Amino acid sequence: SNHREHNKIMIRSTTGRRFQTDSKASKDPGPKILIIGTGEFGNALAQSTQFASIADKKNAASSPPANITNATVVHVSAKDLFLNQTEDDMVDLLNQTEDEMVDLFTNCCCIMYCGKRLTQHSQTITSAMIKARSLSTSAPLVNFIDWSNPDPGVDDNEDLKGAVTLACCLEEAYADYSHLTKSQHWKVWKATGVSNLDVAGHMGQVTVTIYGGSLCSSLSGSEIPGIQIPGIVWKLPQQSSLLDEVYDRLITRSEVDRWYDASLLSLAIFLFTFGYAFTRYSEYVNGNYPNTMVPMYLMNKAVAWTSLWMIIVCPFAGNILTMGAVIKDKWAATTIMDKLLVLVFAVLTVVPVFLFFIPWGLWCVLRHLFFMGHQYNSKSIYKRQDDNYGNSIIRASLIDMVSLKHEAGVIGFLWTLAHSMLGSIVADAAYKTKWFQENGRLYGNNEISLVLGVVGFTLITAVTVRSLFGSDSWMKLKPMYTIISPLGILMATLHVVFMGYKGWNKLFDYSTKKGQPSITFMSTMLPLVVLLVNFGLDTFGTKKRAGRQKIWKHSATNAAHLKFEEMKNGIGTTMCAETWDEKIATNAAHLKFGEMKDEIGSNISTETWDEEQIEC
Repeated sequence: SNHREHNKIMIRSTTGRRFQTDSKASKDPGPKILIIGTGEFGNALAQSTQFASIADKKNAASSPPANITNATVVHVSAKDLFLNQTEDDMVDLLNQTEDEMVDLFTNCCCIMYCGKRLTQHSQTITSAMIKARSLSTSAPLVNFIDWSNPDPGVDDNEDLKGAVTLACCLEEAYADYSHLTKSQHWKVWKATGVSNLDVAGHMGQVTVTIYGGSLCSSLSGSEIPGIQIPGIVWKLPQQSSLLDEVYDRLITRSEVDRWYDASLLSLAIFLFTFGYAFTRYSEYVNGNYPNTMVPMYLMNKAVAWTSLWMIIVCPFAGNILTMGAVIKDKWAATTIMDKLLVLVFAVLTVVPVFLFFIPWGLWCVLRHLFFMGHQYNSKSIYKRQDDNYGNSIIRASLIDMVSLKHEAGVIGFLWTLAHSMLGSIVADAAYKTKWFQENGRLYGNNEISLVLGVVGFTLITAVTVRSLFGSDSWMKLKPMYTIISPLGILMATLHVVFMGYKGWNKLFDYSTKKGQPSITFMSTMLPLVVLLVNFGLDTFGTKKRAGRQKIWKHSATNAAHLKFEEMKNGIGTTMCAETWDEKIATNAAHLKFGEMKDEIGSNISTETWDEEQIEC
């Protein structure tokens, strides 16, 4: 009992942290703003909110609405308020905690939540808000703004659907308190896209994306919160319901995961390339280079190899998927030319598959470890996206390589940039004994190699800059990706070929590195074959004819969609009447259109019907 009394006193002590933005507040306290959460973000928000103003919407004739500046800011700790106790203690202390919250919520015009586990506490908060509603003498409308985890790129499952759960709880409560007028209700908002420095006012004027504001979690609001915080501009997205925020958060996180995935792919390739370079050149294995040359000279070889494979991995996977579609799904419907091309190219592709098999397997292991402790289940990362049930590791991973063309290209460029700097450092006769003649000049093949490397690096840089900072119509962008990008990869590949082709006559000679092939041969065979196959499939139109199939999403994006559907179905029974009426109206429109189509008869084509159905 002493422990519980101590908790009660501790809660009351936190409610004493009040700020007043006007000297007259002691006589007329005005509306009350409650901030729950005393962490880094909560303290920053409280710092700027003490200068906030509240829009006075009672006088509808005022244009613009008048602002009340004598608001009282109350700042409490979420951890102390919700009492982190055992299950038995929580049963006894639940009423006490709720009473404390009722005292805090009474006469609040705005409640800003900066704590954690809002989903877990939603029912308690709802009950306290209802009780406070009957005790309040002012502030007919309560704005509840959820600031928890405002960065969409951060994963925290506990806070994912907190605002939606609270809104659903209030919707159910609204059914029991239907005698309240609209002006006596509450609105739940979700604020995202800011950091603690943003809300503290240290970054100047910042834009905060705000979702919600309607009486239903699945409907978009048309207003912004009535509170005006210095330095914060509310931004209402086109789709602004609380469910839209959850969807946007999951999709944004999946976009971040795509970059992680591409980074893991490059790490897998680097582990393989560095291991191969070490075994071929180290004095402890097959070479004669001392350990002092490992940190930079051998590392540079692995970095160069990694950069080349990273920028070719997407066409590599695309070729396999195209030929697989022809052989498995459309063999009978393809032309004789397509069949001959696919058979020849399939034999050639055995070489890239053999070379890339180990990095491919390492990548699958690394991404399994990464997603295993993630918001997605490690099995669902390879979930099939067609009519068949189960997982497909090979096809899903190939599609992931193709869909990572932007991320893999940018990360490949970074590896290329690192190689260009390291290569410039080691381009010395002390390292490159076979590059220079007796007069100190480069041999002809090395001059050609370096020129091709500079040209390739320039073209790859242009494509990367366009990918990162450029946006234009596909008509203007297409030459960059269909001509400049393959040409840059070809130049980079020939850069390596001209550097080491003279030693290819001893590739499998046991007296040379115990028969271990040179890096220039191993690193260039994959891009040369991939570029040849890709050019052939494009030139003869095989890729276009085989591409008419369902397009799968990247596995992380698909897992985000599945997680959203699972979460939405979990709260599907709380859908409000407005949404249900909207869906009934949509179904009626479909039926009406079907009747009109039947009257028109055969004059409307199947394609038009599909387009009209989508438009409807």
